[in-house]
Amino acid sequence: MNTPKTAARTQPSFAAVLAAHSKLDRITQLQAALDRVMEENFELKNHLYKLEERFNSMVDLTTDKVKEVEAKVSQAHSETITQVKTFVTKELYERRLQEENALKVHIGRLPLQWCTIEDTLEEAITKLNDILQPVNIKPEIVAWINDTHRHVRPEHCILTFKDKDERLKFLCQSHLLKGTMLWITKELTTNRLKIKKDELKKMSEARKQSKWAVYRGGKTIIQEFRTSKGALPSTTRP
Repeated sequence: MNTPKTAARTQPSFAAVLAAHSKLDRITQLQAALDRVMEENFELKNHLYKLEERFNSMVDLTTDKVKEVEAKVSQAHSETITQVKTFVTKELYERRLQEENALKVHIGRLPLQWCTIEDTLEEAITKLNDILQPVNIKPEIVAWINDTHRHVRPEHCILTFKDKDERLKFLCQSHLLKGTMLWITKELTTNRLKIKKDELKKMSEARKQSKWAVYRGGKTIIQEFRTSKGALPSTTRP
């Protein structure tokens, strides 16, 4: 009979069973490896996402920092421009005042109410000549007095001359008031008045060092004493 032979053929061999089991193990291993790869891939994506977030945060922070620096630079630039404009404006104003003062002379320690607003220029000069004798002022060389008597203390007087040479000649008469309370000097700007004390101190220190020093026009001029080759600078000029 052929029946037993047919049954024997339908049953898998031991080798086939082992091969099938080996394939199943291989598939399981591959599946496990795939799961690990997918898990690692997920972790990697998550890590990349965090890195991207951190990078974007750093970019935003850098952008904000750049904007902050730009704002500070812009502000500093604006402040610098403002400071430069202020300095230039003050410097130009100071120079304009100095140019105006180049024609002015300041007289101090006059009697209170030595003149009135109603006095004409000629009348005021006549009163000044009576007070300042032997110093003499010619009315024709004076443009005006005290800017209509404003902004000057009652015991002071500011003469504005028409010509610088005439002003210089008048200043040269200041030595005639020696021994009196009266004095004549160049009119100084507010800035030069502020540094006058320091300039006079500078002059005093220079003279202690046996140097030639004189205070003129709001500043101290210092020179070394010359030898026999040249004479000393004159100190008679006010």
